[in-house]
Amino acid sequence: MKLIFTLRHPNAVYYASFSPDGKTLASASLDNTIKLWNLATGEERATLRGHGDGVCTVVFSPDGKQLFSASLDKSLKTWNPADGALLTTMTGHQQYIECMAMSADGKMLASGGYDNVVRLWDTAARAATQNLSGHSDAIYTVAFSPDGKRLASGSNDGTLRLWDLLTGKQLTSLKGHLGAVQGVAFSPDGKQVAAGCSDKTVRLWDAASGELKATFTGHDKYVKCIAFSPDGRTLASGSMDESVRLWDVKSGAAREILNGHENAIYSIDFSKDGRRLATASFDRTIRVWEQ
Repeated sequence: MKLIFTLRHPNAVYYASFSPDGKTLASASLDNTIKLWNLATGEERATLRGHGDGVCTVVFSPDGKQLFSASLDKSLKTWNPADGALLTTMTGHQQYIECMAMSADGKMLASGGYDNVVRLWDTAARAATQNLSGHSDAIYTVAFSPDGKRLASGSNDGTLRLWDLLTGKQLTSLKGHLGAVQGVAFSPDGKQVAAGCSDKTVRLWDAASGELKATFTGHDKYVKCIAFSPDGRTLASGSMDESVRLWDVKSGAAREILNGHENAIYSIDFSKDGRRLATASFDRTIRVWEQ
């Protein structure tokens, strides 16, 4: 992949995500702001202010008409990306929020952080609906299965847990990571779940049986984030070692290594067509790569 844009914040960038149509990128930073970028030109379109502390996650609704953010200020906010207006604020976490994810249908949010609880939210009602308890330490990452029936959560307690969202019960706890689970993602078909860990590995599990299918090694430091390509053939991982690795899911081979960041990479997102990749880093930049 080739680098096409380097976009900058005044402080570390925690997260970046593409709009559904791929025309806009939203980025979340420790400068307490969200920025919207025009991906035709690489120019900043807007800066959204309202959070009282660093913003750790930002995601678009499936129709692209709403933007949801989570912050170290313990709140989740809803924005109108068209005009930058703040629509609602949701609270409930007792400590810093570290992660947030949206279900594929846009009806649910999940958030986790330093109160060791996953909270589920109804996006229409703008209200918390359920708490998932079981982790014994901070929750660093959450991801919905494509069908929205399960949730994966990774924690500083070293476990990857799968939850049944119909019952709120834990399905399984996948152990074997030698450190904190930093990033998690379901494959597009929902059959596999991948986790990046502070033990420098990426592990691939069978989502139904909990069987460990593969371990990808090559990073020199913590793996902070992972993402599957839309076709499910590629798994991207970002690390504290400042590199992005693109893995062939079938063979486990690293097909490509993307260098250029000068600090830890905290998030990775593929565009819906799979042609572009956005990487957000504590070097205060977002890099946009293209096939």
